[in-house]
Amino acid sequence: MTAYFPCVTFGQIAEILDEGQTSCALGSFLYMFMGPALCTCWVLGANYRSKLREKYNLVEAPAEDWVLHLFCSCCALCQEFRELQNRGIDPSLGIKTILSRASDSQMWVIVCRLDGTSCPEARGKDCSSPDPIHERMRSLWKLIFSCLLLV
Repeated sequence: MTAYFPCVTFGQIAEILDEGQTSCALGSFLYMFMGPALCTCWVLGANYRSKLREKYNLVEAPAEDWVLHLFCSCCALCQEFRELQNRGIDPSLGIKTILSRASDSQMWVIVCRLDGTSCPEARGKDCSSPDPIHERMRSLWKLIFSCLLLV
């Protein structure tokens, strides 16, 4: 699927990493239309790859995030998709389906997997603080618009 429609895979990954703040459709739209228009698909992909690495404490390998998305974006997207699947999260289902299928006892496990934290840490998490993912999306939009102004 990623070979023919990398925008869909990107949208699915973005929805999971943003915990529903960015829908699959919006992520796909950004990757399919905004990326090629501004030649920034690799910027978007690298940004979400770094989010995945930060969330799950992964090393930056086999190369830097931007290099992987610039030269082999389909491979990088497949690797990110598989990483989420290996952690028990299927991006193809979407965040709403994942959360709706879970029972109360499974909910903490899913929240922990999405957060990348252990369950005791997630239960004590302060949800009233500003969402860092929302702030990152805002900075990403500022970057996109500043690129538009330069063109």
